[in-house]
Amino acid sequence: MISEASTGWACRAAIELPVIKFHQHQTLAHPAGRSHSLLVLMNFIAVNPLFNNRKPAKVQIRKSRIHGLGLFACENIARGRFVIEYAGEKLTNKEASRRERFYEKIGYTRLFVLDEKYTLDGLVGGNESAFVNHNHKNPNLIVYWEEGKILFYAKRAIRKGGELTFDYGFDPA
Repeated sequence: MISEASTGWACRAAIELPVIKFHQHQTLAHPAGRSHSLLVLMNFIAVNPLFNNRKPAKVQIRKSRIHGLGLFACENIARGRFVIEYAGEKLTNKEASRRERFYEKIGYTRLFVLDEKYTLDGLVGGNESAFVNHNHKNPNLIVYWEEGKILFYAKRAIRKGGELTFDYGFDPA
């Protein structure tokens, strides 16, 4: 196992964020057109009292068995808990397309579509969330797009030391 001393990355929490506020008519949707109805979200919140707690989990970047480096839990994370916000430079989708062509040439990208107008570039101004790896079969994080932010929540309980993953919605290979 890789230790904190060998990687130079310590377990830490990111910046605390404000609490999500939901209204009865609100529907959270993401750029691919899928949406989560308020009823589904309210059910998730009812089962998960930690949902509105925006205190980020303690996480650490380490060598991954999935791909290169990954993001790992430094503490047990309860189902429904906020884990981390995806951070990066906010780009127009036109600029993101230009950068994507460059990133394809170097074989590395951290672009995450925010909405129909904007994309976040985790390589510029990003944080540890850029190291969350893809898992199509059994991801342990879910993603919500909310008020111009991309937020990761625990889909299920995650044990200390577990790698954090989500379904990218496409095959990244």
